[in-house]
This record gives sequence, structure tokens and C-alpha cells, in this order.
Amino acid sequence: MQLPKQTIFHLWEQYVSGRASSEELNQLYDAIRNAAHDDENIQLFQQSMAKYPPSNSLSDDSQANIWNHLLQLTDKISKDEIEISPSAFKADLKSAANGLSGSRSPSRRGHFLRTPWSRYAAVLLLVVGTATFLYLNHQPQKEITLKKTSVQRDIAPGGNRAILTLADGSTIVLDSAAIGSLADQGNTKIMKLDAGSLAYQAGNADQETMYNTISTPKGGQYQIVLPDGTKVWLNAASSITFPIAFIKERRVSVTGEVYMEVTKDKAKPFIVKANGMDVQVIGTSFNINSYLDEKDIRATLIDGSVRVEDRDRHASVLLKPNQQAIITKNGTMVSPANIAQTLAWKNGIINFQDKSLQEVMRQIARWYNIEVVYEGKIPDLSFIGEIGRDVNLSSVLNFLEQSGVNFKMEEGQKLVVLPSSK
Repeated sequence: MQLPKQTIFHLWEQYVSGRASSEELNQLYDAIRNAAHDDENIQLFQQSMAKYPPSNSLSDDSQANIWNHLLQLTDKISKDEIEISPSAFKADLKSAANGLSGSRSPSRRGHFLRTPWSRYAAVLLLVVGTATFLYLNHQPQKEITLKKTSVQRDIAPGGNRAILTLADGSTIVLDSAAIGSLADQGNTKIMKLDAGSLAYQAGNADQETMYNTISTPKGGQYQIVLPDGTKVWLNAASSITFPIAFIKERRVSVTGEVYMEVTKDKAKPFIVKANGMDVQVIGTSFNINSYLDEKDIRATLIDGSVRVEDRDRHASVLLKPNQQAIITKNGTMVSPANIAQTLAWKNGIINFQDKSLQEVMRQIARWYNIEVVYEGKIPDLSFIGEIGRDVNLSSVLNFLEQSGVNFKMEEGQKLVVLPSSK
């Protein structure tokens, strides 16, 4: 019997977090066995890995590794060769994700769908500490040695930082606030759950409409649970404005980049207003990238259904899962989405795939809270690859310098990009 998509997502999340019961593990392995020859079901597991990765850096090879590894485990379980142990299987899964699980020969009974990473042949693999990079070089492949960048004073990565603005205009710095109750807004309680998340606990719906705003600075990120249970992840230099209680409708405004898992309520569709775009949903997971310094506005659907409207042109498109609406100065187009790349920021990764130097530097500027300026001609380069968001700035620059780009750090958190040496 095929399980619903949300059930598979739930089972996978329980699995990678180590919270799965033996019964849930049995359900998951049954689903894997049933999906072995079904591309549509395999895609569901691929989406699950993108939403809930078992490690910081989940490449295409890691996904294939995990899939083949799980198929081997289901064989052993069905033959009673091993017992189901949630804690043991979590460690086993992490080993598979890191390519340490032994044999990597293709499974006899299934295959894993390849992502766009497979298109690239001239890939150089570099390992620096805990960070893994993939670098596309148009020259013949050769070994290179990392050199030290010119950063004199290293800069730490961003973290859980945000400011809450209450209805009366007063503000609370969330990163320094104590865990527990922060404020009451009408009948709604605002609770800080941990170092990086906030929850709104709605009381009586009969109350005055008041709005709160949560904003992250450059170098910040935060998670919020809205009054209806909708989960929100804010990237750096982003914000969300929302009513403290959803009475007649659920309407919020966002800037920057945000990922949302919307609670279903058919009587109250959820509407997100972004930079020139409206997204209407009932219950779904999606990502919006609406930074003002990016040339396009993007809405990416992970699961469910959303309608994306270009307010300026009064035109709308209906997205299916794994599709992306891109609003440009010339109109709106729909294209297949790379979910792993889109959600990389949420999963603790800076993704460089198919991005120009300027696009990469904008990501870095937001996360490390620096100003980026260019001296002379801007190098015409593009990259693929990824690195964890938990490394210092120097680790990122060391990688980029292998393409011939040079940098120097000036006072006031200013990073100067110098002309290419290649």
C-alpha cells in the first residue's frame, strides 16, 4: 500500500532525528521496499532527504548511497538478519550519508534519481576541515593546494539573531532574550522556545487585530511558529509581518528569503505578500526568495499547491510540487526546481551551483554581515559546489581563491574583490 506523501515525510524526519519507534521504522522500510521500482515514489524520498537531510552536506552521491544502503537494510530486515533499533539505525544512516557504509555497488532492486550534479564531468573535490567543496574548472583537472586568504581578522558565520517589533513599536532583541515568556499581545502569548525559535500561542480569537514583525539582520536567521501553527524559517536580512491572531484571513508580508510549512485551513487560505508577488496556499511547504538586490523573485513549491501572482501584471500561475515560479522584468515563467539547492540555506549550507561570482558574493555578504565591493573588472566566473554555513569567512574565501579570484579585507567589514589572476 502506498503511503501518503506527508506520512513519508513524517517517517523520514523521525528516522533522521533518531525519534522513530520500531513501528515507524517498520512502516518506513515497507515504504522503501514498495518504492524500489517506482520513480514517483523514489522522488518522494528524494524530497524527504532535501527537507530533512541526515548530514550538513548531502550531495547526489550521498543520496544514492543512502538509498542503496536502505534497500540493503530492508533485505536484511525481511530475512530477520538484523533487528530494528532506532538509535543504531540513526548512526548507520549517518555513515551511509558520509559514504562510509561499505559497499557502494548499485542495488539489485532499485535506483535513485540523479540530480543536476551528474551533468558535470570536470569536478575537483577539496576537503578542508569539516567542509566539502565541489569546484568546476574549465582547464584540465589537476591537484591544487589551498592558500591562505588575505583576511587578517577572521569573521565568524551568522547565527540565531533577530529583532521582534511589537504592535506598539517597542522591540525585543531575541538573541539576548531569556527563554520563556517574552510578552503578551492581546490574548496571544509570545514564547521563546530556545536559542533560535519563537512561538505564538493564540488565545481567544475575539481580539483586536495587532501586527508584529520579526526581522533578521545580515548574519542572522530565526524560526517562528505563527498563531495557527504555521512554521516559518527566516534567512539573513529577511522579515515577516503578521497579525497576532488569524481571525477572518491569514495574510502575512515577507521580505528577503523565507521557507514556510503552512498549516491547512480550507476556510482561511494563507496569503503571502512579497516584493511584487502574492502567493496563495491552503496547506503546503514552499520557499520565497525576494531579496531586493536579486534580479528575480522566486517562489519554489516543495509539496502541496500554490498560486503565484505577479501583482504588477495581474497574471498568475499555479505551481505543482518541484516547480519554481520566477518573476522577472519580462514576465513570469515556471521551471523545474532544484529543491536541495533552494533549501540549502535552511539546511545549513551555502550553495554555489550555477551561480556567478556576484551571486555568490551576495550570499556571503548577507550571511557574514560584510560589505562587498569590486576593484577593477568583475571576474566573469561561475561556480558549482557547497560549503557549510558554520565555517568562518576565511574558509569560504580560501575555496573561491582557487578560481583565480583574490580578496583583501579593509576596515569596517569591507571585503574587496580584486581582478582575477587567471
